[in-house]
Amino acid sequence: MSVSIVLEGPEGVGKTTQSTLLASFLEQFVKSPVLRIREPGGTPIGEAIRNLLFTEEFSDMSPNTHLLLFTAARNELITKKVRPWRSENPNGISVADRSWWSSIALQQVDGADISYIHNMQNPFKWYPTLTFYLDLPAEESMIRVETAKRLGGKRNWRDDVGIEIYCAIRTNYLSLAESQKNRVCVIDAFKNPWDILYEVSGQILNIMTEDKGCREAGIDRLKEFSLDSITDFARLLNEKGLYSFNENQQLVEEVRRSLGFPSKELLRESMYKDWNDWGFTELQGGRGERI
Repeated sequence: MSVSIVLEGPEGVGKTTQSTLLASFLEQFVKSPVLRIREPGGTPIGEAIRNLLFTEEFSDMSPNTHLLLFTAARNELITKKVRPWRSENPNGISVADRSWWSSIALQQVDGADISYIHNMQNPFKWYPTLTFYLDLPAEESMIRVETAKRLGGKRNWRDDVGIEIYCAIRTNYLSLAESQKNRVCVIDAFKNPWDILYEVSGQILNIMTEDKGCREAGIDRLKEFSLDSITDFARLLNEKGLYSFNENQQLVEEVRRSLGFPSKELLRESMYKDWNDWGFTELQGGRGERI
């Protein structure tokens, strides 16, 4: 059966960037069928639900209504798109931006009953093969979201919350990662996107070697995979004017000061302390080694 990958994490950690890069890299390097999807959305009904969920006019709907709508969109995506695609592409790789993790992390903070949330998500917990949880301290996530707003980036009303909400969402994600240790890789989202892509791609190639449908391609491609593979891919995209990742550092620091948050270095240090408390280790390099 095909390999299913999900990029998860709070706002601002780079899920959409990584899912886009990853799908493009896998298509080029592995040359297996790749399906890229996002939640909520991915189907006509799912996209209609997404538009409803992120319309500020309806931001006061009850937490359980939010949960039901997110779950309906997910059910449509899994039953109408993911399952059929997996059956038709046994050697394929699906790459998703969010999954059932998001309902547990976010709807719990919204106020939905935790046991009700889990019951609603139970039909989807077979999926995916592996989740990459991109982690940042709540303060750094908020800095990135606020910076994107000032640059005119398209956000939604769910981002306009206080630091306590960011903290609660991150704690829920860390708890999920701790409970899913055999099916999750925790990623330092402070790293530049190319380093993250290298780590994630290497781990996916390892997973492919263990899957019946993808084993042959995984073994073959893993032999050829190195940091140069990512460097060549980055060069190709840069030549096309795509994904240069030129951060407006001055604006980032202005936002940091305006919010009264610590330096990037101190926040990163605090993140690693959190990882130690939760029993996480850092994914190293592109082969999936752990320290």
